[in-house]
Amino acid sequence: MGKHKTSGVYFVSNDRAIEMTIAFLNSFRKYNPGISLCLIPFEDNYFQLERLKDKYKFSIFSEQELLSMCDDISRQFHGRTMGALSGTYKEDYREGFGPLLEGFSFVPYNNIEKMEAAVTDNTAGIILELVQGEGGINIADKEYISNVRKLCDDKGIIFIVDEIQTGFCRTGKFFASEHYNLNPDIMTAAKGIAGGFPIGATLCSDKINMPIGKHGTTFGGNPLACAAAIAAIDFMTENKLCEQAEKKGNYFVAKLKRENLSKVIEIRNLGLMIGIELKEKVKPYLQELLDRKILALPAGLTVIRLLPPATISTEDLDVVASNLIQVLK
Repeated sequence: MGKHKTSGVYFVSNDRAIEMTIAFLNSFRKYNPGISLCLIPFEDNYFQLERLKDKYKFSIFSEQELLSMCDDISRQFHGRTMGALSGTYKEDYREGFGPLLEGFSFVPYNNIEKMEAAVTDNTAGIILELVQGEGGINIADKEYISNVRKLCDDKGIIFIVDEIQTGFCRTGKFFASEHYNLNPDIMTAAKGIAGGFPIGATLCSDKINMPIGKHGTTFGGNPLACAAAIAAIDFMTENKLCEQAEKKGNYFVAKLKRENLSKVIEIRNLGLMIGIELKEKVKPYLQELLDRKILALPAGLTVIRLLPPATISTEDLDVVASNLIQVLK
């Protein structure tokens, strides 16, 4: 056993775990596209937002609040752990899991006026998704994000970006934040970080002061998880998956938009994060696609969500597009 330090992060573990953890951190930094964040102790599960109040320097608060984005049909989603669920508006997710944390307020997405009106002297942080995945592939306006960043800077508020779905090449950039030239104060990451192997990470700017000993994790720095993450990140960069996701996503959406799809209101995408909004509920169409051997997800009641791998072939995209066109004409 030994105590090691790298870039302000302390690890106490066995030598192999330390070696793999440091290798993972170095791999992550090597391919970090310029977002000024430092990887802080990472989790074996999704970001547990409830820990913010106890750990991160928002003033070390007990009465302060967090703002989370939603809209009239509650399209944002941050997860099912206690803190993340507290920051999720939709009652269907929250029901049966109380009592949840107090101190969360919800404001409409892409509405800076409502955001500014909701901010008080007690507002510690603002958390949002740059693309609302669970809620229908709703994409944040660039001007809105710029204004939120300015609001946070002016008021001393921590800007938290949830990149669980959008990170690691999904949107055509390593992180969706790059589309906005955005430096969050805290970023959450998981899902694609290790190509499907369970690992998550919390990334923090130097605004976040976490004293040694304040954070603990049973499985953080797991050698197998770190090895999987290193291999996955290397594969992403060596095979230019960001470029592939952007090119393939635009190719696929262009094929659909050329057709007169009578059941479709709008098709939205950022890279290979694709949402097809219908004029009616999606459930029967998802079943029809399943009958055609195509797996798709709902995102809300009326949106078909498609999240194909960045490695998908053009031929497979053509097959999916052809079937969608037949189903939605």
